[in-house]
Amino acid sequence: TVQATNLPKLNPSSSRSTRKRYDLKRVFPWLTAVSLNLDPGLDVCIRKPLIATCSTDRTVRIWNYMDMTLEAMKEFEEQALSVAFHPSGFHLVVGFADRIRMMNILVDDIIPFKDITIKTAMKFLFSHGGDKFAVANNQNVHVYYFYTAENPGNMVYKEHSGRVTCIRWHQVMKSVLLLVSINL
Repeated sequence: TVQATNLPKLNPSSSRSTRKRYDLKRVFPWLTAVSLNLDPGLDVCIRKPLIATCSTDRTVRIWNYMDMTLEAMKEFEEQALSVAFHPSGFHLVVGFADRIRMMNILVDDIIPFKDITIKTAMKFLFSHGGDKFAVANNQNVHVYYFYTAENPGNMVYKEHSGRVTCIRWHQVMKSVLLLVSINL
């Protein structure tokens, strides 16, 4: 999760052309290719120049890294723990302590449209086409259909010997690959 110190607020009345430009290297001095893969509170869209962050100040923000602008921001009652972009760039999945929320990204707002009850969802990853997403919570991985939010029983992978630390989708077979941390 991104620390909330010195994060700018979005002025809801600002138009797209008058948005303030930010030096994202100053806002996120730790922003490197390595941190993008390791921080569950940050994700990069594959089809648009956007970064999604969730922060300790209970906000989810969408940043445009080409224009250096804050595109949208949503404040919640509780702190978001993790975030993932849908491959289209029009949707987000955000993890909270007791649920995950599926959200639509509008021009200057983020609107929740579906909640799924699952605890401590710390890692998300959409399939390459975006029709499914995998959720890791401790030692289990659940695969959901994005458009229906269904989780078929044969798509729950349980009882790993350690905490799931990474999820990847196989490029050809469209199946989930897991990396598990084992405490020896």
